[in-house]
Order: sequence, then C-alpha cells, then structure tokens
Amino acid sequence: MNENITIKKADGTLEFFDSSKLITSLQKSGATKELSNEVMKQIEKELQDGMKTSYIYYRAFKILREKSEPVASRYSLKRALSEMGPSGFPFELLISEILKEKGYKTETDLIMNGRCVEHEIDVLAKNEKEFIVCEAKFHNTVGVKSDLKVALYVDARCKDLAKGNFDGKKPENLIPKYWLVTNTKFTKNAIIYGRCNGMTMIGWGYPNEGNLQDLIEESNLLPITVLTNLTNQEKRVLFEQGIVLCKSILENGGLLKKIGVKDARIERIINEAKSVLKVKRG
Repeated sequence: MNENITIKKADGTLEFFDSSKLITSLQKSGATKELSNEVMKQIEKELQDGMKTSYIYYRAFKILREKSEPVASRYSLKRALSEMGPSGFPFELLISEILKEKGYKTETDLIMNGRCVEHEIDVLAKNEKEFIVCEAKFHNTVGVKSDLKVALYVDARCKDLAKGNFDGKKPENLIPKYWLVTNTKFTKNAIIYGRCNGMTMIGWGYPNEGNLQDLIEESNLLPITVLTNLTNQEKRVLFEQGIVLCKSILENGGLLKKIGVKDARIERIINEAKSVLKVKRG
C-alpha cells in the first residue's frame, strides 16, 4: 500500500507518502479534480520506497505540462521562487509588490540607523494603520530552512532599529511590526522563537493560512521564473532591470524585444504569461 512507502524530503528526512498532500498541491495550482487524480494514478504506479520528493515533483510537473502548461507553470511555484537568485533582491521586490497589492506604500533596499549600528532593510511597508519592517530571507535551494539563528538575528536587528527611532520614517502613532519572510520553510525552533517574540513569520506552507503561496496566489503576482518559455539568461536580464512579475511582461509591450528576444518567441512567452495568470486556484 502507498501509505507504507517512505519518501525522502529535500532536507534529507524521511516521511510516509501522503497522496492527499500531492492532490492538494495539484489543485492549489489550478488542476481540476479529474486532472489531479490522473496525475496521482500515474505517480502511484511509479512510487518506490525511498524515492525523493524532487523526483515526484519532476514526474508530476512533466505529466501536468503534457496536459496543461499553465497549470504546470503554477505547480512549479516553489521551485520557481528558489530560482529568483543568485542575489536575494528579486525576492525582496516580489515581497514589496505583494505588500503594495495589499495597499501599503513600500521602499526596498534601505540603510537605516539603529541605536548601535546601521542595518540593511529589505522591505519597509506602511499605511495609515501599520508600519512593517520586513526581512526577506532568500534561499536558492528548496531544502534549506530558515533556522533559529535567522530569527535571532532579525529580532536583534529590530530591537536596535526601534531604539534608533527608524530614522524618523515611522509615524509616532504606529507601533512597528516585524516580519520575517522566506521562500522555503522554517525550523521548529525558529517558529517557536518568532511566536514568543511577536514576530510575523511567513514561509512556504507557514502559517496554515496566509503563507507565502497563499499571498502569491491570492494577489496573482507570479514571478517570471514560472515561465518555461523564458531562458535562464533572459530571466536574469529581466531581474537586473527590476522586472520580477509575469504581469509586468504583459504591461510592458516592448520589454522582451528590448532584451533581444526574437519575435517568434515573444508571442509564445506572452501567451504563456497570459495563460498562467488566468488559471484559477482550486
């Protein structure tokens, strides 16, 4: 029985294969119930004890791409986020865009004085009710988690910043809030520490509601790394120009031609971006 088959996760740990997790992941990506079950049946035929989750993902992605390229692209979101490197700045821009979509005014890549030392601020966001200092912790490997050291570091920085009065950027009537956002997962101790110290922590699958995948899907702000018709080099060039979203490609008609993409491919890329953004989450 499949429930007795163990699989190896990206961090090297073993767990029993749970078909419901795969079905949920597929449907969150926009796959219909019928398509999800079709993919699941094929995966079950190939399952072996000790199989890596990366291989299960690869097979599911390949089957999906044969049936529905837009759904396959959305299914690849977790890995697409890890491809937003090698620097963490494109990921910071993505978080900034998500907060803008929620009605915040944002600034990125700031230097701000604490009481003791200067600090780099990834994203600063504010509206009439909230003032948010956000650390965007990017990992270019899916299995790497943000651990207790990261949470301790962010907490210490925030305390020093508070004593430095945020260089006058914080309205006096607002209490600062501190966010730690990562594109992967948190360790158990990082979560415990964050909760204990009132830190908002957002990662892949954490918290159960309002996690990173939820924020991206709800705002429909998909990174360009989900697009299979863009080459890695083209993605890097776009990142260098501050372009991180699929919708930005659609809003800037001459952008792809400007970076040297041939006309025949431009149409394919545009069509893929349109299709991906039209997929409705299950």
